[in-house]
Amino acid sequence: MNYYNDLRGMLSETEQDLGLGFWRGILSGRDDSRHEDEDEDEDKKPASNIDYSRFKEAARIVAGLTEKSEVRSNLIQNLMREEVDWAIKRYLKIEQIPYPYHSLIRLEDCIEILLRGIFYKVVGLPRNSSLDSEIFRLCTSLRANKEKLIVYDRVSLLQNFLHEKLRQYTTIEVVENDFVKPIRCLLSVSRLHLNLVDLEMRDPAYNVYMHEVSSARASLEYLAPSLPPLAAEGKKIYKRWRVRHLRPISYFYRRVGRRRLSALLGLDIEMPFEDYVEAACSSFALLHNFSHAK
Repeated sequence: MNYYNDLRGMLSETEQDLGLGFWRGILSGRDDSRHEDEDEDEDKKPASNIDYSRFKEAARIVAGLTEKSEVRSNLIQNLMREEVDWAIKRYLKIEQIPYPYHSLIRLEDCIEILLRGIFYKVVGLPRNSSLDSEIFRLCTSLRANKEKLIVYDRVSLLQNFLHEKLRQYTTIEVVENDFVKPIRCLLSVSRLHLNLVDLEMRDPAYNVYMHEVSSARASLEYLAPSLPPLAAEGKKIYKRWRVRHLRPISYFYRRVGRRRLSALLGLDIEMPFEDYVEAACSSFALLHNFSHAK
């Protein structure tokens, strides 16, 4: 059966109040997204490798800080927030997320809406207050992240919850064609949403930690890949399939953003404080066609 066509029109007008109105767009199969060119024009050759207005901005950001770790993490978080809109567009394009999902990613209850949609609209379960409470508790925990799990691990918890509840309430196999696409979109959008929650709600040191752990895990997975899960019949098995999902959100930044981030992360922490601050501000202010500040 066709997921979009067979479910079209199932929503009532009152379901907006239940957090399910979003599915009207999803079930219509509408995807009129447009993506802009993802990188800046790099034809012009600047006279210097530093944007001095950005250098002044960096100096303002770190004014009053007395620890090199604070200088580093505050500049990195500001850079992350600058790049986030580009990252969102690239992520949605590369992950091939249908347009109706795009309006959800910044909503506080993004994951709740998607989970309830899977259970009540895609699967067709009757409304269940106990299940609703479990969904709420899970999503609250994923956002709070007291255990400091990277996004990949939190989405794995979400996936396990989904599979467990489908086994509990239905006889559905999640690999069935009817459910593959909405579940894939749920997990992919949840990864992006949790990255945005971290960036918007947590402190600079937390976000640098998440970036570094995610990067390290992705690198390790690339060098020593885990055994892939068994694929459904007719599906290919990709040796390093986890790498794609372990990557930090910075993978989707513009080239200039990735260069600035790399320069900041690569600074020598043993430098004298004043030299470190100057190097950090210069890294933050790198222009796009220079790879490193000295």
